[in-house]
Amino acid sequence: MTSEHEHLKEKALLLLRRERELFDLRMKHEQVTLWLGLTQTLPQLLNDASAGLAEVCARVRKTLIQGLRLQRVVFLEVEGVVVRPLVPAGNQRNISPEAAALLGASASGFCNEPTDLDAVIAESVGMARFIWSRIDVTGRARVLLAAGFDARMAKFQQPFDAGDAAHLRNAAQQLEGLIANALLVQELARERDILRQTNVALEQRDRELHALADELRGANEHLEVRVRDRTEELGRRNHDMRLVLDNVTQALLTLDGNGKLAAERSACADEWFGPYEGSPSFDAYIGRIDSEFAKNFALAYDALCEQVMPLELCLDQMPRRLRAGRRIFNCTYRALPPDNRGLLIVIDDVTEETRLAQEEAEQTELLAMFKGLTVDREGFLTFFEETSRMVGELAEGGLNEEARIRHLHTLKGTAAMHGAQLIAEICHRAEDALEINPEGIAPLIARLEQRWAEIQRILGTFLDEESKGRVEVSQRALGQLCDDVRAGLSSEEIARRLTALALEPVERPLARLARHASKLAARLGKGDLSVAVEASGVRVDRKRLRPLWSVLVHLIRNAIDHGIEPAAERQARGKSAGGQIVLRASESERGWSLEVEDDGRGIDWARIRELARTRGLRHDSGADLVRIVLEHGLSTRSCVTATSGRGVGVAGVNAVVKELGGVLSVSSREGAGTCWHLAFPTRAANDVVRSPAFKTGEHASPAPIDG
Repeated sequence: MTSEHEHLKEKALLLLRRERELFDLRMKHEQVTLWLGLTQTLPQLLNDASAGLAEVCARVRKTLIQGLRLQRVVFLEVEGVVVRPLVPAGNQRNISPEAAALLGASASGFCNEPTDLDAVIAESVGMARFIWSRIDVTGRARVLLAAGFDARMAKFQQPFDAGDAAHLRNAAQQLEGLIANALLVQELARERDILRQTNVALEQRDRELHALADELRGANEHLEVRVRDRTEELGRRNHDMRLVLDNVTQALLTLDGNGKLAAERSACADEWFGPYEGSPSFDAYIGRIDSEFAKNFALAYDALCEQVMPLELCLDQMPRRLRAGRRIFNCTYRALPPDNRGLLIVIDDVTEETRLAQEEAEQTELLAMFKGLTVDREGFLTFFEETSRMVGELAEGGLNEEARIRHLHTLKGTAAMHGAQLIAEICHRAEDALEINPEGIAPLIARLEQRWAEIQRILGTFLDEESKGRVEVSQRALGQLCDDVRAGLSSEEIARRLTALALEPVERPLARLARHASKLAARLGKGDLSVAVEASGVRVDRKRLRPLWSVLVHLIRNAIDHGIEPAAERQARGKSAGGQIVLRASESERGWSLEVEDDGRGIDWARIRELARTRGLRHDSGADLVRIVLEHGLSTRSCVTATSGRGVGVAGVNAVVKELGGVLSVSSREGAGTCWHLAFPTRAANDVVRSPAFKTGEHASPAPIDG
């Protein structure tokens, strides 16, 4: 019985296995039938050749869901690590490089239980159990087709196998071919439309050509007459143009796009610079006359041809002044129309004009000198003697570079202060040249020496040694002294009074600086500047202190150019529209002192610290920063002007003060102003006498000098 029972059990198990195998076969048959039905349906989905890729994918998605009884079907565009939902639409996301590599390497696959790598793909397609296949579309990113179930529904479904992935791959390959065919049909349709449009255009062009041929036949009938008339017209125009070019008082030259000279030019070009044959370059042609001009022109013309900078800026950088022997020419440049890509050069002879302008400038400068000599003899003598000394030292060539820079900067300031504009301009040009090539300023120094020698020669008859030794005394001071002598003044006091009269009241050079400050403020557009002079009756030895009055102009120019703000900026800070400067002199038992104080924006200490850091200078304390300003001549200006910005003036003042035995210091607060203090101790003040007139009320109050 037991053996029979076992035998029946085995038969039952075998029957169950056969039933299971039969069920699996039926399921596979059903799946194959469903996939075959699906693939047969796909061509019908692409009947409309004009449908886009997204529309085609939407149709396929609906068919897959209905035909295979799947929960979800998605189409994704994959480009690198970026995934963009195509159908259904959604936001793009990134996948890992490993997942991207898997999708790129495999054409299809399936996932039943997502691994670490599959999990990224599963998250992108929004399913936990799915099959997928890649669809390669020509000219677009690859498309990923995924079908399956989410995590909730997956547990009720059969796992996918390689067969399911193969069926989906077959459908995807068929879809690839259908899409490629559809794209090809669309491309052919576009080409057909283009051909139709081309045929229409050719027909229209053919009609136009026939019409033009008719017109041409009509025009040819009168061609000989038109050619003869045109030739005569061109001859008249060429004759008129040649007449203009032969009689114009300018040299007119044109360059082609390669920088070559055209054959046509005005007669003045040949007269001034000589004729030429062929088409030489302009710099080679003019280099025989002025090699420096030719070199600068070649550089500027190269920049123009490179078209890196705007055309107007390139033309502005072209050299202007051309010299041929003793004649001076001015060049202007005009760009020809873009289709010509050339340049018109207009050259004027400005020799006589330049000579007259130079003579006028020299006469104006001499008149300013005579005016200074007449109005302020003592101040002019100080300027004249100091300028003669510094020009002589520059001409001798024994100065080091620092002293040479300081001399030029001081000369520029004092010359401008006394109206010697040509001297100031030469010094400014020498400063510019010194920064580029220290060895190249010799011609400018020679020109400076020559101009000053001419001024000395003209003014020499008015400045003999006897006149230089004169002492100017006001009638009031002389009368006061006479009254005191009659009243029994002691001989010792009389001698002291006479010694004081031989000295210069410090009020005079300070008033001189005040007038210069007012004029400079007006020229720089700093509004109505108020300048006060507080002299306190101090008298000084003019000859000994004349270097000081020369360099003090730097503090005035710095105060106005750097310190005093424009009116709008001052009012925004709650200040008066016009700036204020005080020039103050005082004395004590320890000596005497000068102060130059303004209410401007103050010294930018942060900028000074930054400049010191970049130059490797010590800048730990406030004393370090003050020492840097006084000794190293740093300027907070980012550009140089004719007034300031080189960082030379303050260092020059400090050097002169030290030579006179004094000490220069500065105090400044941002937004509140700056005060320069020059202190001279008793041992350096033996040439300073307090005026007795001050005690009698002659200088009882400060003298304000307003701009």
